[in-house]
This record gives sequence, structure tokens and C-alpha cells, in this order.
Amino acid sequence: MGFLFGPPKVDKLKAKRGVRGLLKALTFEKDWIIRKDAAQALGEIGAASAVSDLVARLLAEESVNAREAVAEALDRLGWTPQKDAASARFYRIKGQLEKCAECGDDGICELLPLLLDGNSRVRDIWRSFGAKGAMTAMAVANMLFEQYKDLASGTSELDFRFADDRQKDAMIEAMVKRLVSCVRAIGQHGDPSTDMYLSNLYNQVRRSVYSNPEGGFLDAFKAVDLRESIVSALHRSTSQIALDLHLEVLTSDPALFVRWAAVDALAYLPCGMQPYIN
Repeated sequence: MGFLFGPPKVDKLKAKRGVRGLLKALTFEKDWIIRKDAAQALGEIGAASAVSDLVARLLAEESVNAREAVAEALDRLGWTPQKDAASARFYRIKGQLEKCAECGDDGICELLPLLLDGNSRVRDIWRSFGAKGAMTAMAVANMLFEQYKDLASGTSELDFRFADDRQKDAMIEAMVKRLVSCVRAIGQHGDPSTDMYLSNLYNQVRRSVYSNPEGGFLDAFKAVDLRESIVSALHRSTSQIALDLHLEVLTSDPALFVRWAAVDALAYLPCGMQPYIN
């Protein structure tokens, strides 16, 4: 929408209670600050007629700051969220993550970025999504693992004297962080399908990605950290799949940290299930 005389003057529109002009400013593409200020103004002047436009803007807005202003304006205007995409976004922005999760698939879409960033609160909530949440986490983990594997293939070390390798290291660290977040979310479900998925993922990491047994800085691709997270994610599972993996890790994984994770996992098993290892 065009503005013939330059950017809209939000302060003047607010002073005149010019709702129509503020709604135009709410869609001003060139400056997110104007959109943010317009949303704040609509909330402050109590423009109830702007609710539907603000709801639409909540989904269309790309600026984080402007989205927060839109959500705050809707709150001021007494908007009642439902269980749709706009409501899920509103709840996520307002930090009402449990209510966001109640929005089904839209809640999954809103909370997934927070899960990948390692938000422990979202990880605890994720189990409420049931099988759909587990499938989503596994699909994302598959995608991340393929990218990670491709990035790590063909070399066993990085040379930090070179900018390309430093960039590669940053990308690997980000991918492993997100993979670990997915793994922890998957492990919470504790059913045979998720246990099998994690067991297979462990074996793929072990076969496909070079790791230094000592881990830490020497383990350029952080494969030790990833394997340890997989084993730890299964620490409360009592399935035969998990038990077999822990025993395999305990007897054959080259990294001490991963073997210790298997020891810790086995310690969680009920006494009658703990294996005797000669």
C-alpha cells in the first residue's frame, strides 16, 4: 500500500485516533519500527475494530519486535485466542507455551524452533504432542543428520587457521546442538519406535562420522557428544532395544564418555532388569 507523502507519522495518527491511517502504517513494508509503533498505538487507543487486521498481521509480520507489539496490542484489546495458527503464535510470543501446545499442529510449528534452540521447557512440553511430536522430531533429526554427515564427510580434522574450516566448525556445532535437542525430545516418548530410531541413529553416527576417542576439542565433528546424547536419551527406557544398545555401547564404543553414559543408563533400570556383565 502506497504512501504519497513519505512514511506515515504514527504519533500524529495516534493523537488524532486515526485508526484507518494506523492500519495502513501497520503494513508499511519499508520500516518495521513504523509497523511496531502502529501496532502499539492501535492497542493504546483501544481500537477494537483493528483486531482482525492485527490478527492477520501477527501471522504476516517478519520482525520479531513488531510481532511482539502486535501481540501486546491484541492483549490490550481483549482478543480471545482460539486454537489456530494465530493463537499458537500469540501464545508463543506471550510465553504461554503450554497453551501454545494445545493448538495441535500449529503449536508444533511454533514450538519447534524453540525446541531446536535447546529450550528445556519446550522439551518437557513436547511429549504432550504424542506420536505426532515424535514423528516431527524424528523427521527433523533425519534432515539435520544428513546435512551433518555431508559436512563431516571426507576429513577427520579441521584447521582453524583457515576461515572455511572455522565456518565449518560453527555449522557443525549448530547442527549437533539441534540434533541433540531432537534426540532428547525423541527419547522422552520411550516407546519401541522411538527407541529403535535412536538405536539406529547411534549406529549411523558410529559408522558414518569420524570421532576422536578422547572427545572434546580433538573430536572435530562432535560425534562423541552426539553419541553420548543418544545413549543418555534412552536412560529411562526399559525396552530390550535400549538395553541391547547400552550393552553394545558399554563393550564397544571407543569413547569413555559414551561408555559412562551407558553405565548411568543401566543404573536406572529396575534391579531385576540390570544385566550381569562378566
